Amino acid sequence: MSSTGDEIIRIAKKMERMVQKKNT
Repeated sequence: MSSTGDEIIRIAKKMERMVQKKNT
């Protein structure tokens, strides 16, 4: 269950990168 937090952070970082690429 400790993997849940890590997975959420990983997804959030991936989403942020996608948003930055679209914004640029």
